[in-house]
Amino acid sequence: MNKEYLVVFDIIDEGYKYYSSFVFDSLMIIAAILFLFMSRKWKPFLIIGIACVLVFILALFSDLTMFMEHNTFKNLLKSGKCEVVEGKVSQFQPMPEGGHPMESFSVNSIKFSYSDFIDTNGFNNTTLRGGPMKEGILVRIHHSGNNILKLEIIK
Repeated sequence: MNKEYLVVFDIIDEGYKYYSSFVFDSLMIIAAILFLFMSRKWKPFLIIGIACVLVFILALFSDLTMFMEHNTFKNLLKSGKCEVVEGKVSQFQPMPEGGHPMESFSVNSIKFSYSDFIDTNGFNNTTLRGGPMKEGILVRIHHSGNNILKLEIIK
């Protein structure tokens, strides 16, 4: 019997979802540098400007790290070098409205956890926000560690 799968999440199809953060942080660095040039004569503004530049450089570094991780995950999935687990969802714990603890479940003793409130390149759509996961459904998951790169539900 051939199994038919419904693709619920695929990192390749999703694309990178944090471009707005990257653009915002880049614009803030430019604004902070302009602020520095305009406020060279007054030391408190100079210190604030330097602090802003450093903070937004760190934020931009974080954005670039997320972008590189996204590309790594895409390449793992495309090349078939990610791990794959198939089976029944067990130990499902939906995320409560407060966001703690994270939603979690296991498939063949491999545990996954995620939250709507944590930025990740992998699947993180909880049942609280209409996500598909529930106890006992049959799934196939392509993953890298705890990061779900592709989630398929057996029809």
